[in-house]
Amino acid sequence: MQDQKTLLINYIDNLVLAIIFMIAVLPFTQIFTPKLFDVNSLTALPILELLLIVILVFRIITSGKIYYGLPLFLFIFLVIFNFFYSVFVLDRDTAPFFQQLSYYLPFILSLFFLASGITFPVSRLLKILIIGGLISGLLALIIYLFFPLLIYGKLGTVGGTEGRLYWMNETLPFFQLLFLSYKMNVKNIEKVIYYFTFCVVLTAIVLTGSRTIIIGYLLFLFVSSFLKRKMFCKKSITGFLWLFLGLVAIIISLSVVYYIISASPESYQSFIRRFWGNTRGLYGVIQGAFINNRIFIYYSYLEQLKTSWLLGQGLGAPFHYSRIFKMNVMATDVSFIAFLLPFGIFGLTFLIYYLRLLYQLLLKCAEGLVKTNIKILFWIAIFMSLNQDIFTRQTFIIFFTIFILSIAKEKNFYVKSSIK
Repeated sequence: MQDQKTLLINYIDNLVLAIIFMIAVLPFTQIFTPKLFDVNSLTALPILELLLIVILVFRIITSGKIYYGLPLFLFIFLVIFNFFYSVFVLDRDTAPFFQQLSYYLPFILSLFFLASGITFPVSRLLKILIIGGLISGLLALIIYLFFPLLIYGKLGTVGGTEGRLYWMNETLPFFQLLFLSYKMNVKNIEKVIYYFTFCVVLTAIVLTGSRTIIIGYLLFLFVSSFLKRKMFCKKSITGFLWLFLGLVAIIISLSVVYYIISASPESYQSFIRRFWGNTRGLYGVIQGAFINNRIFIYYSYLEQLKTSWLLGQGLGAPFHYSRIFKMNVMATDVSFIAFLLPFGIFGLTFLIYYLRLLYQLLLKCAEGLVKTNIKILFWIAIFMSLNQDIFTRQTFIIFFTIFILSIAKEKNFYVKSSIK
């Protein structure tokens, strides 16, 4: 009986890993519902997330164990309290409540991963995320360049991308960099695939025009490379060869980006505006991004918090009014606001508690380059969450939680760079 139970759990774990790979492969949430008809339908990502939640609940029941269940129970209590507060006290409709709650699905799924305690071999998980990032980035680039009408309806109109590449899994390349600091048996052909992946994802990240992700990625790339400086200083032909290939990969990526931007008027105008402030330089970028846009948004947050800092404004209410799109916005780009504004001070306290739990799990990891790099990624993620909601609406929180759970279990591995 015990063997059958173990076998069933193994099947469940393999199924979960397969769905994680499917999520990593998706370039957009709309991949299964292209804009051929003017109808609203459930997109691919929420379907896979809900399916994973059902599977993880079944796994918890099958194993009879709950590992880190307190965050899940606290969040359920928070949502139930918020429901009664929003619907019965604030007299708000249930439809916008559940619509806004659906934005928290990636975060909710990460809570179920913690509760189930599911882990995977880190080397296998990293390879899946790297391959998934390669396929996802390639699909995003191919559709962006050759089939924009399939997803975008009209290039530059979806999600306010304005000529930029729309890529749902733009945070996956951060896990690619972690690959460098984990010891695995890597063949030369796999190293070539790795650098090809580096070219693809670097090209895709730059074309997204997301300044927060680009700065975070480059910061993590340079800091992690600095920590591996001894590897690059080895007096071996292979060490210098792979360093040379890395530099070639960066040059190729930036050359492709330049070619694409030059060939597309929409992309050219978008990048001039976002990275050169309409030829006004750094001041133009700061004025366009913050003075004329972000500061107004942050001010509206503060105005709402003056009257709702304790219990929040409840789910189902807009976060702010967009002066660009002339409409109420039901989501935010700041992770801490995503918890503070709807749930009040209790929501912010919960998010801090959750991040602290992840950091405590991280401290269980063995000392070495991997642990150092994950700590760096943890703090860079917090920095990015101030202008990119990676802890609530993006797949980053799913992959990051799984990775920390898995690496905390592998306590006794020897850490060494995999690229020699």
